Amino acid sequence: GLRSGPGTAAAVDASTGVLHVAWTDVRRKRGDVVTAHLSPGASRWSHPVRVGDTRSGHVQFTPAVAAAGGAVHLLFYDWAGARRGNVMYTQSIDGGATFRPALRVNSVPFDPRRGVRDFKGRFLADYIGLVATESYAQALWVDTRSASGNDVYTARVSAPSARRP
Repeated sequence: GLRSGPGTAAAVDASTGVLHVAWTDVRRKRGDVVTAHLSPGASRWSHPVRVGDTRSGHVQFTPAVAAAGGAVHLLFYDWAGARRGNVMYTQSIDGGATFRPALRVNSVPFDPRRGVRDFKGRFLADYIGLVATESYAQALWVDTRSASGNDVYTARVSAPSARRP
């Protein structure tokens, strides 16, 4: 009953030339955020890597991806049912091969079912974004914690790059 946003997000790391993509994979009958990358000159994509909480009952959707300094940054919605919607951030410092445990960036959980309604159902305005430098990532998203419904929020996450010791 919840409409999700764009199916695929992409970013190129200017320092490495690697193309990173993230998407929502529904092959396990729910949403899982998955990422893969393509190195310059490569003829094949990397094997997909599932990120976030893969426990039963969690649904991840609408990812955003950014890359800088050899690190890959992902932002996505995670819904564990009821009023437990969150916006999660995770980072890879090995070029997307593995990801750190996801961190919640919203200050309080919210109920995605309170999102604005359109002709396709409830949605969070399909807006989520992420930019990164070698020292931080800046997240932008919409959630429904306020009385007015869909509002825009932002958070800065310290994010050491892969190049730092």
